[in-house]
Amino acid sequence: MKVLYRLDNNLIKYAGDYTFENTDGVVTVFWTNPTTQVKNTIVRFQDDTFDFYGQADVTSIPSDFTPFKYKWINNTFVLNPTYVDPLAITSDAVANIAIAMPKDLLPNYAEIKANALIAQWLVINERMGDTSPLSQPIRDGLKLLDSDDSTLTADQISWKKAAINLKYKLIARYRIEGEVGDPYDLGADNNKQINLITGILVRLYRLLKLNVPIPPDIEANYDNFANLYAAAVDSGQYKDRTDLEDPAILVNTLMSRNALIAQIVEEEYFSKKV
Repeated sequence: MKVLYRLDNNLIKYAGDYTFENTDGVVTVFWTNPTTQVKNTIVRFQDDTFDFYGQADVTSIPSDFTPFKYKWINNTFVLNPTYVDPLAITSDAVANIAIAMPKDLLPNYAEIKANALIAQWLVINERMGDTSPLSQPIRDGLKLLDSDDSTLTADQISWKKAAINLKYKLIARYRIEGEVGDPYDLGADNNKQINLITGILVRLYRLLKLNVPIPPDIEANYDNFANLYAAAVDSGQYKDRTDLEDPAILVNTLMSRNALIAQIVEEEYFSKKV
């Protein structure tokens, strides 16, 4: 058997029983089917192109060989780390379509989009292995989502639970995006709340510290907001995210994230800016 590979990067394009013929400067590669003994023309190229190829004799080739999946290094087949399975590309395309589709075109759209994103991550894991950007528990847990707990170790069950919780979080995020608003809508809502609270705090500070009265029309707006908010909370009609979480965990999470943001900005920006 022979392999035909590119000399510049050792990528193998053809492997099997090949013969090479040079006729008037045109090199032709033939492959003979071992069952029918029919000679098939695989490729033709000029001599100057042939200079970019090499050939070697081998005793066997990998059973999953496809063009460019392997390199020819030190007289052996080595898996090409940048090879992308065409089927994986198709899976990516399907996942991207599902993620991009609007909710009115998908029944159970939130779960479908979450599953599509997880499918993309699984493809990334397969391609990148231990270099995947996902954390190890999530990376391994995603592979175990359909596994029976009775077949798993305690660590694997823990990883699976982490992946399940991530899936639930994704479903919640997609439902929020579809039923409440996309990140731009939510960002605008947050900005309105911040502006309102900032105005109240500044006015209160000026009133308490500097004895500057709040103008009647602005005070009436603040009264309306405060009364509506308090009435909704007291009646149980309104609950926000903070009402659902343990206060200690919530405060610690917010403070640790804010501190980490400051640390990263210091390490990657302020300490390096020129």
